[in-house]
Amino acid sequence: KGVVMDLDEHGTLHVNSSNNKIVINGVSVLEALAHAQSQQAATNQLIAEAYATLAATAANLHTSTQALLQAANPHVSVSLDSAGSQPNLDLGEKGLGAWSFGIVVGMPGGVYLQNNNLADIDMGLVTTVAGNLRLDNNELTLARFHHLKSVGGSLQLQQNHLTALHFNSLETVVGDLYLFENSLTAVDFGPLLTVGGGISLRDNLFTSVSFGRIEHVGGGIGLADNSLLTAVDFGHITFVGVSLSLPGNSISSLHFGALENVEDSIDLQGNYLTAISFAQVTRVGGSINLSDNSLTAVNFAGLTKVGGTVHLNANDLTTVDFGQVESVAGNIYLQGNPRLASVNCRGLTANCICIDTGADVQQTDCPQPCAFTGCEQ
Repeated sequence: KGVVMDLDEHGTLHVNSSNNKIVINGVSVLEALAHAQSQQAATNQLIAEAYATLAATAANLHTSTQALLQAANPHVSVSLDSAGSQPNLDLGEKGLGAWSFGIVVGMPGGVYLQNNNLADIDMGLVTTVAGNLRLDNNELTLARFHHLKSVGGSLQLQQNHLTALHFNSLETVVGDLYLFENSLTAVDFGPLLTVGGGISLRDNLFTSVSFGRIEHVGGGIGLADNSLLTAVDFGHITFVGVSLSLPGNSISSLHFGALENVEDSIDLQGNYLTAISFAQVTRVGGSINLSDNSLTAVNFAGLTKVGGTVHLNANDLTTVDFGQVESVAGNIYLQGNPRLASVNCRGLTANCICIDTGADVQQTDCPQPCAFTGCEQ
């Protein structure tokens, strides 16, 4: 005997007997449960098969990428190292004078071709490199990136002989972008929007640098020791995760563009700036060093907080107005401005302020003078 449950026309539930069944409104409960279990088992089987297919595809991709690279480079023994989490191509320090990516479209891991004798690198059809792309310390005079859209680690081209670079299709570099110690006079960043690490362009031959469409730099920007560099435009960059380091150049024109936040310091020491505006910058997490320029005017604009010291010494300032700056975590240095006549600190908080001993400078709403030892830098 079983149980049958029915609702009549008045909505009353009736329980009736049947043969080995529980029936609710004409539906066998046990049969419905068995059907649902069967469907779930079929779904689980499909999921298992999908995982197996993905694993096989990954293995085949590994094998086919290696085979294609080997076919394109018959003079080299090619293998993808699977010891780590990614199948990397590791051919650093092999004395290579030539390399081709053939018809490979995607590299499933990192590419390590550093410390060779490569004079030319052509990424061919490659659109993605899942790990680092290391081409540093070669003899490169030409690097062609064609279809490359993303690098899952760092892109390293430092210590070569490059004079120009064009990132035709590159949109994302997850790690650092290292271009230092080349002979670069121009870099076209193309559609690049995000660099997760830092950008290093130091020790090149730039006369001007523009960062194109880049909006976010997770690390610092290094542009030190470009003796010919006169102009820098940060363009669309809104955030820099570490420092802006630009000392020892010949910069006379600098535009912060859309930049709002620098997590660490700004260093522009030893350039040829006569005026500077902080434009949309509201916060600098470390120090600001503008010493040893030729500044006659500083516009702090919307800047409100400085997490370190402010160095304005050794310039040609006659007046300084800190505008909307509310706090400076360290000292304010103003020595070595022989024509300085007035400083308006607008009530900001700081440890102390350093002005040349005996200088006749009108100070308005400024912190206390630093003791002599506090003015030593």
